[in-house]
Amino acid sequence: METLLGIIARREKQLRGKLAVLDLQQQALISEQQICQTRTLAVNARLKELMDWQGTLSCHLLLDKKQQMAGLFTQAQSFLTQRQQLENQYQLLVSQRSKLQENFNALMKKKEKITMVLNDAYYQS
Repeated sequence: METLLGIIARREKQLRGKLAVLDLQQQALISEQQICQTRTLAVNARLKELMDWQGTLSCHLLLDKKQQMAGLFTQAQSFLTQRQQLENQYQLLVSQRSKLQENFNALMKKKEKITMVLNDAYYQS
């Protein structure tokens, strides 16, 4: 039984390490999502500014504005794709963490049962 406790202790340490790594990865993804959101807002604001513009310009300046808008639109689409990928990665991490947490909880229950059996055996002898 005490050997089992040693095995469980090693497994517990392993699971705690994996949970810590997943927590760090989640925090990094959240940070990347915030950066992406900030950039998206900036690009969309600039795009709106260009679209709201009214006036007259020479044809080559209008072409420049059109190219700027096309570039900004492409950037906005790129950020949207990136945000979706980050969200998918985040959901995958949440799922992995949930499974690890379930395994950890089951391991702690086993540890508690073994400890109770050992304590009962100690007090009965």
